[in-house]
Amino acid sequence: MPRVDRYVWATPGTENKRCETGTPDNVCTFTPRLEDDNSNATCLLLDSQGVTSSRALYMVNLKYPPQSSPNITIQASQTEPLKQGDNITCTVSGGKPRVSSVIIYCQYPDHKDQEDVVGDDEITVTSSIMVNTSQSTDVNTTCTCYANWPPEPGLYTDRTVMSLQLEYKAKVTNFTINGTTELTLNETSHSTVIFACQGDGRPPPVLRLYKQGDDTALIQAEINADTQQLVYTIDNVRGEDLATYTCEADNGFQDLSTRTVLLWVNYKAKVTNFTINGTTELTLNETSHSTVIFACQGDGRPPPVLRLFKQGDDTALIQAEIDADAQLVYTIDNVRGEDLATYTCEADNGFQDLSTRTVLLWVNYKAKVTNFTINGTTELTLNETSHSTVIFACQGDGRPPPVLRLYKQGDDTALIQAEINADTQQLVYTIDNVRGEDLATYTCEADNGFQDLSTRTVLLWVNSAPRILDNSSNFASPPILPPKGLTFSLVAYPTPQFNGSYFLGTSTKPEPASENTFEIQCTRNALIEHLVTCNVTPQNVPKENVGLYEMSVTNELGEASFRFRVGTPVSLPQDDDSILTVAIVVAVVGVLLVIGIIVVIVICLKRRKLKAGHKGHHDSPNRNQNDGTTVPVTMTATTVAQVSLPDSNATDTNDKINDSPVAAGGYITVVDVGKKGQRSTDSKEYANVDELTKNGNRQGSNNAASTLRNNVQTLGYENLTLNPIDAPKVMTTAEKPDIVASIPEDSAEETNRPESEAYAVVAPKPKGDNQHIA
Repeated sequence: MPRVDRYVWATPGTENKRCETGTPDNVCTFTPRLEDDNSNATCLLLDSQGVTSSRALYMVNLKYPPQSSPNITIQASQTEPLKQGDNITCTVSGGKPRVSSVIIYCQYPDHKDQEDVVGDDEITVTSSIMVNTSQSTDVNTTCTCYANWPPEPGLYTDRTVMSLQLEYKAKVTNFTINGTTELTLNETSHSTVIFACQGDGRPPPVLRLYKQGDDTALIQAEINADTQQLVYTIDNVRGEDLATYTCEADNGFQDLSTRTVLLWVNYKAKVTNFTINGTTELTLNETSHSTVIFACQGDGRPPPVLRLFKQGDDTALIQAEIDADAQLVYTIDNVRGEDLATYTCEADNGFQDLSTRTVLLWVNYKAKVTNFTINGTTELTLNETSHSTVIFACQGDGRPPPVLRLYKQGDDTALIQAEINADTQQLVYTIDNVRGEDLATYTCEADNGFQDLSTRTVLLWVNSAPRILDNSSNFASPPILPPKGLTFSLVAYPTPQFNGSYFLGTSTKPEPASENTFEIQCTRNALIEHLVTCNVTPQNVPKENVGLYEMSVTNELGEASFRFRVGTPVSLPQDDDSILTVAIVVAVVGVLLVIGIIVVIVICLKRRKLKAGHKGHHDSPNRNQNDGTTVPVTMTATTVAQVSLPDSNATDTNDKINDSPVAAGGYITVVDVGKKGQRSTDSKEYANVDELTKNGNRQGSNNAASTLRNNVQTLGYENLTLNPIDAPKVMTTAEKPDIVASIPEDSAEETNRPESEAYAVVAPKPKGDNQHIA
């Protein structure tokens, strides 16, 4: 039988058992395993005895693909769901050579895995992809990973697939108010509304509810297994609840999902703001000619109508229907006093109890007299005999409140004044028992500090019979009618007319005076309308008609009469030759009068010296006392005062009446010449005619002073003022004053009384003086 050999393979650590089962004896097939890589394999030829007859050594160097499938892992976040920015990593290990690339992708567009990374072991290859949830519309995704093995691509076909949950942006899935998205209610219905909001998202979102115009959420809630929606309730819905409401879903994504609902509430309009030049109270002066702007804003649903009213006027100055951004604007240019008022802005949208706001505009303006009446009218006529009462009523206006003053024409002193205020609305002045003297124009004046005072006038006409003024008591004794005439005043309306004159003389039966005996003119005072001034001037009074006269004036209501004396004849104007003759005579008389004055001055000086030498006689306690008797006086043609003086020996310092000033530059001088022609040097000056009586402290001097006082008043000098620059010196008869009362010396032997002489002297009035009895 022939010899039979067989082949075996031997590897380190193994016996000859590496031939595949079922191979023929003369064939031994060796299939390397991974652990054989990079090791030696020996092929042995064995005889029948199992002895190696031959051998061959081989080096094993294998190529093989990875032995495991790709491994997908999630880095940076090992918990689901995946969120934006997470990395999904796929790793393939093993293979000889290693895989050339690892590919991973997920089910959302535009994905791109990152560059492969080879591990430190040189056999691991890794690739990754970043999660981009914004690119996905799905809440889940599937990611797949595989690798390429270049030696034999078909030998490595393993793929790994993984399903993943992704985070997704929250969204509001539903939002309603009382089951709808727009609701209209009336505030007066006191309704309840319920907001309901549902949302979705991974992770579960937080839902928040906002009211328009407020950045603070009314409520918020996190959606979870127990809380499926956000719910918010408003009870007793009011106007201020009107708004757009927004539900917001937030789970960390940008561009939050929102939905809105509308709640309309019809509510009462209101004025939300009202100003004048930006404030609520403004003060201006009328003279500033300012401009003011009223601005009024309102709110309400439906949109209100705004109206602007001025206090005291029911008609709106302006009105406007407004919306949320509009306002009512009203302008006054050149503000005046009549613009002073409270202004009201009113908002009206059909509800009751309109909403209003007010502003105050104060305007300081010139005072004015708004009304002035006398017994309710502006012109009134009365009769003095009716003894009526009149009431003046004056109203005024102005800011600051004015002072009202009432004046009577011709008098700069106010009859009354009153400041207008809340308690005093008018000035009232009453005259009881109206008399002729009350006839006048009366003026009411309003004064609050502005220039050009406002005034109004009323007229009071009083019809009265002619009446000598009450203070004209000098007519109690008939005055002397001077050549220049006599002026007297009386109250009368209408203006009286001359009613005739009568010569009384010494008879008891009056005789009408001739037509051209006197000239009388009566005129009304332009300023003092009740006052009538009459001037009587002698025209032609023969010597036989010198004496007492009575004259009367009359109007339709009555008459007034008065008496006067004519002390010297008066002739009518003569022709030129007569006038020349009279002038020559007057010149001669004037020269003689000057000489007489000089003689009188010399005599007076001598008497003054003699009296100074007998001063002790006057101071002697044994001097004669006044027995109350008076010296009879013989009046001359120029007598103006019938004066009776006591015995000169009874006159002391207080009895002397000397240099008593009267008005219009006049002096009254009473010179008491003592016994034996000795003139008393004692004297006393009196401030006015009244002091002639007040300061006399003996009966004798009182009588003299009183008589002198009455006669001086008759001359028309009472209550007149002496201008200091016109004050004259003391005068004597020698100085020829206009009017002289001369009391000549009586013989002591004939009268059994001491010599006495007195002079009542009135110095000339200043030129141009037209004053009369007032």
